[in-house]
Amino acid sequence: MEIDLQELNGIDMGRILHSTNACINIVNHISTEMRQKLVKEVVNSKSKMLVMIDESTTLSQKSTLIVYLRSCIEGTEMKEPVNLFLDLIELQSVTANGIFTALLNCLKYYGMGEEYLKNYLVAVTCDGASVMLGCRSGVKKLLTDKFPLVIIWHCANHRLELSVADTVNDISGVNRFKSFLDKLYVIYHASPKNSRELHLCAELLEVELLKIGRVLSTRWVSSSFRAVFAVLNNYAALANHFEEAMTDPTRSNSEKCTYEGLKKKLASTEFVMDLGLMCDALQELSELSLDLQQRNMNLYKANQKNKNTRTGVRGMKAKSRPILQECNSSC
Repeated sequence: MEIDLQELNGIDMGRILHSTNACINIVNHISTEMRQKLVKEVVNSKSKMLVMIDESTTLSQKSTLIVYLRSCIEGTEMKEPVNLFLDLIELQSVTANGIFTALLNCLKYYGMGEEYLKNYLVAVTCDGASVMLGCRSGVKKLLTDKFPLVIIWHCANHRLELSVADTVNDISGVNRFKSFLDKLYVIYHASPKNSRELHLCAELLEVELLKIGRVLSTRWVSSSFRAVFAVLNNYAALANHFEEAMTDPTRSNSEKCTYEGLKKKLASTEFVMDLGLMCDALQELSELSLDLQQRNMNLYKANQKNKNTRTGVRGMKAKSRPILQECNSSC
């Protein structure tokens, strides 16, 4: 498309390197050269550095390891350490030894051998998976055996997600609330007809719909807040759609009963109060999650943000937040 546009502008683009594969190869070569030059600056500056790693799976079901560096680069105007994307490695083995070997080979490829790492590697950050933080045979054990002075740090955002997940498992009321929102997600995500009817109800009520997603799942807690807030925002349209579906002659009796049950649950005082409470609580946790994802975040700032969030959540016991107050007044 770009080549066609330039040719229309009268520029001679030649006859080679026009294919998609050629463009991909050029971009990959340029990006590799840029990374190597940048890492060379880090190595030559002999600055202390931190490595951030995370194992993930691609859409083609291939296991990969994402590697980031956090370091200062001398000779620049950067006053604070910066995060640098290093590489995306396809893993041959997802065992601790396989991840450890792939990480060392990646760092060695960019000029950071074992001797360099012993002198300048300060910490390694990862999630809390047992293959990463296992004390007996995890990547943590292999790294500390090879580099005794290195600090292994469990990602603060992953810690927050694990805390939220433990809370959900311990409190049965939250599980019931989650099940109902998951039901709403399935109804409108799996059926274009239901989604279209909900949009028509929203247009009649002059309500701007927000997308209803999964709540308290594998995504960050900020995503759960957006999903719960979407239900609160779409409340009137949802109630209107359930009412119409209950009397829709094209639907079966079982479908009508389903929507009748959904409307009864949606209109219950317990659900409205739970919705307001979850919105307020998840808003506090969402702000903490987003703060912890900032590139300039450090341990001191993270600790202060954590303390402020704990104070805010405890304060909800004594004084209701605006969303809960609004839900309480509407009941």
